Formats: sequence, C-alpha cells, structure tokens
Amino acid sequence: MKRAIAVFATLCVLAVASMPANAQEPEGTLKKVKETGTFTVGHRDSSVPLSYLDDKLKPVGFSIELCRHVVEAVKAKLGMPDLKVVYTPVTPPPASRSLPTTPLTSNAARLPI
Repeated sequence: MKRAIAVFATLCVLAVASMPANAQEPEGTLKKVKETGTFTVGHRDSSVPLSYLDDKLKPVGFSIELCRHVVEAVKAKLGMPDLKVVYTPVTPPPASRSLPTTPLTSNAARLPI
C-alpha cells in the first residue's frame, strides 16, 4: 500500500512538473515597454524633493528613486536586463510616458462624466 501511494505521488509530481508554464503575455504599459524596449519616466524639473534636476541636469529626487525601483522590477518581470530608460520632462503629452512622477490634481477636467 505504501509503495502504491509513493508511486502515485511520484506520478502526480511528474505530471505537474511536465505541464507547460502558463506565462501570461504582458498587457497595456508592460506590453508597450516590451515591444519598444524603452521605459519612459516623466519627471518635473523643480518639484524638490520629489523630482528635480541636479547640477548635471539629471533628474533626481524621491519620485525618481521610486521609479528606478519600478524599472528594476519591470526589467526582471519582462526578462529585459538591458531595457533602455528615458527620462522626459512632463511637458509632452501624458500618453508618451510609461510612468509619470508628477502629482495629480483633481479637477473638473480629470473627473469622469
């Protein structure tokens, strides 16, 4: 009886191990990032301490640090260690940014109708 249980358990383990992994294809922003190979971070130039430019005109600040952690997680999730990261000021249209670092204002233009 013990041998039959051991054989059954072994067969169950082998059956599960041989099943293909159900890897989901990314959707939305992750899909765009994977297709383009670029992660775009929108930033403010003078929102100290959240997002601002240093003396070398590179974006720095708390929000930028958070975005760097998000970028590392996305690189790992998509298996893209060489993912290109582009920092762009928030003046372009929002659709061009993967992750904006700007504070959101609740106003009539943003409320659903």
